[in-house]
Amino acid sequence: MVAADKNVKKPGVLKRWASGFWNQQREMAYPTHLAGFNKEVFRTYKGLLSGNVAPKRVETFDAAVARQGLTEEFLSSQLEKLKNLHVAMYVIGAFVLVYAVWLAITSSLLFGGVSAFWAVGIFVRGYLYGFRAWQIQNRDLIRLQDGIRIRGTYLVL
Repeated sequence: MVAADKNVKKPGVLKRWASGFWNQQREMAYPTHLAGFNKEVFRTYKGLLSGNVAPKRVETFDAAVARQGLTEEFLSSQLEKLKNLHVAMYVIGAFVLVYAVWLAITSSLLFGGVSAFWAVGIFVRGYLYGFRAWQIQNRDLIRLQDGIRIRGTYLVL
């Protein structure tokens, strides 16, 4: 073993210094954790744009409650909390949308457009709260893609 190691020719001092310097600069410019993050983001975009939805774990509502050890009291408090958040997000979204129209008329279309985009985000968050409330209320775990097709998930009261 030792004889074989002696026969291996190591690069010269200048070449080792230059390659070490190059590797150090490359690591500082594009660190490995950033490269991994970028790969994951690109995979996510590729999955979103492909149109294929990966199958998720499918289980009944009762099995999920049993697996997580949830009580009926907790579920009823979560249901009320989610319903309240659902309505609050819709109300806030409506106010922001009215504000966006006012900004577009009085100030700038850019400010109005950004505010309208913000209002859409608030409406989406409100829908997600309502979707979770619908799942608890109906004791049914469904995918979000299926929930969008059900009109009862848009306003859960």
